[in-house]
Amino acid sequence: MSSALALARANTRYWLTVAPFVRAQLARWHDRAAALQDPRRRALALAKLDQERFNPQLAATIATPAASALRRSAAEAIVAAQVAYDYRDALGERSLDGEDEYTLELAEVARSACERLPGWRAVADVARASAERWIEAQRRGHAAIDGDDGLLRGWARGEAAGTGLGWQEWLAGAQASVLGWHALVALAADGDATGEQAAALDRAYLSIGALTMLDSVVDRGYGARRPPSRMECAEDSRELDYTSWYESREQMGGRLAGAARDARKLARAAPGGAHHTMTLSGIVAYYASAPQAHEPQAHAVFAPVRREFGAGLLPVLAIMRTWRLAKRVRSVTAPTVVRAWRLAGPAALVLAACLAARGATVTVAVAAADRGAGDRAHAARALHASDEAHLRYVSASGSTLYETGHASGTLPGSMRVHMRIGPTFSGSFTIYAAGGTIAGHGTATPHGVGIYESFAGTLTLTGGSGRFRHASGAAKLYGTFNRNTYALLIQTEGTLHY
Repeated sequence: MSSALALARANTRYWLTVAPFVRAQLARWHDRAAALQDPRRRALALAKLDQERFNPQLAATIATPAASALRRSAAEAIVAAQVAYDYRDALGERSLDGEDEYTLELAEVARSACERLPGWRAVADVARASAERWIEAQRRGHAAIDGDDGLLRGWARGEAAGTGLGWQEWLAGAQASVLGWHALVALAADGDATGEQAAALDRAYLSIGALTMLDSVVDRGYGARRPPSRMECAEDSRELDYTSWYESREQMGGRLAGAARDARKLARAAPGGAHHTMTLSGIVAYYASAPQAHEPQAHAVFAPVRREFGAGLLPVLAIMRTWRLAKRVRSVTAPTVVRAWRLAGPAALVLAACLAARGATVTVAVAAADRGAGDRAHAARALHASDEAHLRYVSASGSTLYETGHASGTLPGSMRVHMRIGPTFSGSFTIYAAGGTIAGHGTATPHGVGIYESFAGTLTLTGGSGRFRHASGAAKLYGTFNRNTYALLIQTEGTLHY
């Protein structure tokens, strides 16, 4: 199929048949997450759905090649698997068991949807191996954070043998094998699919998934201004730092460029090659469009990878930079504009990736849309907000802790908290967001014992400054408290009036 035809088909199918269904599925899983009894698991599940909803939206674009009668089944399986993957990853980063009623229901829905696809029996064995690979890689990766990573490296070396990938790239591809699973689900919509096609597609996505290692570079690896540690942790979240497994940034860049070359070749040869090439371009552009990718040390990793794609990556980069700009300004946009930007993301990525494969030139006009959004936001006096804050201990006075950190979500910015520890947690907070500050107080009831203590309660907004000087409202409050480090993870969801 030509890139032009892939462009027209993917865009039309996503907007008309996939996007509305995905929104309904995400609402479904939001309701199920909100019903979780464990407050910490509920907080993690809701936070993942609210802040990483782009992941299942983007994953669902892989379902667009499926026939119309089967597209919903494919999208249902893909969304459920991606939601489960993100949630399990969050649980593992916090040393929580990966199985509960939520993950079991997600797995059952994905299984049932897959069995409605005519080619599922042909691809099932490969899909099962792909799922086992990502689950095992996640499990071993999380375990390695708590101790020596030698066992993880030894396992990856053994599994990578004969694949043509270095063990580092194989491990990143294994942890991202959920992408290959999505592609296998889409292939299963074809009644003529074969096991050989499934194996070829799975191998292509092992190399495509290796490029997700660029996330480490953007988040804290070579983009940081200090040498990364072997197992660097961010507040309450714990993740592997892949950048530490290379001798230099130049070596990492060269190895990832090789993985990109391999991925492009295999994606083109796989069934539905044009569509999978679009996915590969979108992954690279997503990370390369981050501001951190332009820092000198990070640039040394990204430059050789980008050279593998040439000028064809530029349109995708333009679209992704536009999307990132929209995220930065969403705290000052009206709710309808925010929803429009969120929904535009996946389809815009499909459009840009198709154009990139075609070699077309795209001109992106951002300023006018940005100004229009700002004008509409000026009249908005209410905003449904969902945010997460990671706070670190600064000092204490008796049972009162002073903590500070960063908040992300609808109202990103810095945050300061005075919290009193006792049978009930209580305290005051100030959020320093774009355009002003928001102040308030809250109370929560702690549950459980051990290092991580979960809590749930409510908070009340009492005022602020700047454009939030008339701030008021209430929100649900839940999170966790680390009794060893005093680190706080806080999630809130409610309505801000200003």
